Parts: sequence; structure tokens; C-alpha cells
Amino acid sequence: MLISKFRFLIIAIVATVVCIILVSLSMLPKEKFQPRESISIGLIETDSEDSWRMEMITQIKQSASAAGINVMTIETDRTQSAQINAIRSFIVYGVDVIVFSPVMNNGWDYVLKEAADAQIPIITVNEKVNTEVDGMITCVTYDYKSIGAAVTDAFLETAREHDVDKSELKILELRGAIGSTVSEEISEGIRTALENSAGYKINYSANADYMRSRAKEMVNGLLRNEYEMDVVITHNDGMALGVIDALEKNGLRPGIDVQIVTFGGGADAQEMFDAGKISYMAECDLEGMGKKVVETAMELKNGGMVSDTTYLNSSLMLSEAK
Repeated sequence: MLISKFRFLIIAIVATVVCIILVSLSMLPKEKFQPRESISIGLIETDSEDSWRMEMITQIKQSASAAGINVMTIETDRTQSAQINAIRSFIVYGVDVIVFSPVMNNGWDYVLKEAADAQIPIITVNEKVNTEVDGMITCVTYDYKSIGAAVTDAFLETAREHDVDKSELKILELRGAIGSTVSEEISEGIRTALENSAGYKINYSANADYMRSRAKEMVNGLLRNEYEMDVVITHNDGMALGVIDALEKNGLRPGIDVQIVTFGGGADAQEMFDAGKISYMAECDLEGMGKKVVETAMELKNGGMVSDTTYLNSSLMLSEAK
């Protein structure tokens, strides 16, 4: 009998202690849910006069946040040395994956080797790098060569429909930065289409460095010197907006007097497209970019295999006002 009472007393004490512990735990502040395998992404944000590229960074951040992934950012100017320093900072910090859009395609081997030695994967977005380094390096981008050819075929078809002779169609091309794989691939696609066009050709081509201000300055200078242009192919939205600025400053109507082609499809360019000022727009899927970058980062973190290059969706849009 005495043993039974003692056993009951022990059980009662244990139950009381358990209740106290459970109540105490319930009163602790609730922490935000974190994924079982927390991932940290080092994201390099580089200065740009292109809203599409800024929207791309925003989409990556939003997709990472939705997946419960921590994103650290470093802002840099538009130089390779600044991007290399940012990569090295992320290596020192020990992030799981580094994400950036390289300003040029060559000259990365030393820092990529440092990342590979630290076993930190690299994801380049939109732009590719040329490297001999063996490591976890992958690119998420768009098939710009095919897009460039498709857009060129579209405006050449319009020219034929209006019986514009190949000698009369004045085509101006504003390329991106020197060493940009995006610009190189767009140009390759454009020229492939022109080679099959029975005589249409580009009359003037120059680098405007993806900058709205530079494109405006260049086109304004050409117009002051009475240079004729019927179609202006710009390799990004920022330059397309700069062309619009210059045309309107000189009393010309974008989309009517001069057709404008752009690659990107950000909010600002979409507004100009809807207004009929941009005639041909290759719209590159930004939401898909954000999701794919995060998906790739998680795959790399978990030791999975990914392809060297992943191509995302794009679509060609033609303005009814052209």
C-alpha cells in the first residue's frame, strides 16, 4: 500500500513538471519557419539603366523569399573588377550559392577557381561566361540567337508587305556592352536572318552599352547629321527608351516614322509598346527566371546535377500601330 502511494506521488510530480515545461515552451516567441536545409544566396546587384534587369533581380529575390531562402546582396557599379570583388566577399562569407549577371564574358577564371576551391556554385543570369574552370558553374538565360532571328524576320516581313525595297530600308542597330554574350547572340541571330533575306542589311551598328542615356545621345547625334533610319534594333529596353527620347526630341514619331525593336519587355517598355511607340518586342519571361534561379540554387546546394545552360521562355510581340 505504501509502495502504491509512493508510485502515485512520483507520477504526479513527473506530470506536473511536464506540464510546466509545455506551458513554458508555449510562451516562447514564435520564430519564422525556416526550411530544413537553409540556403544562403549571395546576389550581386549591378547598376543598370534598364528596368528589365532591375525587375529580374526583384523576381529572384521574391522567388527566394517565397522558398524561405536567405538572400545577401552586394551592389556594384558596371565594372568587372567590382563584380569580382563582390564574388570574393561572398566566398569569404561562405554563402551557399553566388548569383550574378556578368558585365562581360571573359576574364573570370581566377575568381571562378576561387569559388570552385571553396565549393561554392555560381549561377550566372541572362549573361554567360567563357571559362575553362571546372566547377559548379551554370547559366539561366534565353535563346537570344533564335529570338534575334525571329524579330528580324518579323520586321522584314512587314517591309515586304509594304513593298519596301532592300535598298530603301535603313536599319540601325544599337548593341549592348562589348563582351556581352546577350548582345553577341542577338547580333548573330539578326545577321543570320538578314543573310536569308535576299539583300536587306544593317546600315549602321554601334555599341550603346545597354544605357538609355548613351542610346539617346547617339541617335540624337545621327539625326542632327541628317542620318536616315527606318528601323532601330536595340538590344535591351533601356536603349529602346533612349531612342524614343531622341526621336521625340527631333520631332519624329516612334512606331510611325521609325520602327523600334527591343529585347526584354520590362514594365517601362511594355508601356511604350502599348502606346505603339515600340513596334516589335521580344518579351523574356522574368517570373520564370526568378523561379528557375532558386530551383537551380537548391539543386546545387543539395549536390544535384544541372545543365551548363538553361533556356527560358520568350515570346515575340508585334504592335498593331506599326
